[in-house]
Amino acid sequence: MHPPIAGFHHQAEVSSPRWLVLSGQFGIRPGGHVPDDSIEQLVIALDNVRWNLFAAGLQVKDVVKLTIYLVGDIDMDRLRAELARWLVRHKPTLTILFVAGLVGPSFRVQVDAFAVQLNHQGRLRTPIGRGDAAARVEATPARCTIRRPSAANRRCPRPPPPAGQGAHR
Repeated sequence: MHPPIAGFHHQAEVSSPRWLVLSGQFGIRPGGHVPDDSIEQLVIALDNVRWNLFAAGLQVKDVVKLTIYLVGDIDMDRLRAELARWLVRHKPTLTILFVAGLVGPSFRVQVDAFAVQLNHQGRLRTPIGRGDAAARVEATPARCTIRRPSAANRRCPRPPPPAGQGAHR
């Protein structure tokens, strides 16, 4: 995996439930080489996403959202085939955007990903507990941690309830 090309981290993590938010991944090989072919860049960017997931103890099946940014012409049939190969049978939410440019002229593909770790029953873990006020996220350079909000911070948005449970009251 290449080092960040600017002042950012490749990922941030939110616990309870455990979220992993990845910075945009480019088709850069570990040595810094960027291929000319857009599909090759996509394959490398997806591999970089997989390495980030692996480093965090997660898998492709934990991805809940992918956003793919594309510059210029691209063979969409090849793109769909590579995505299908990478995702196997997993189907996260997906947005594909064509943009005027990315951080540099050689970059034609960028992939952002959000992943969440489910509990052992395959459901999102309850963020803090029933009846508690909504959680807030406190960020540090590489990690985020959910904390109980203080009395002064009661306007935090309430997280959605876990699947199969009603709204927290």
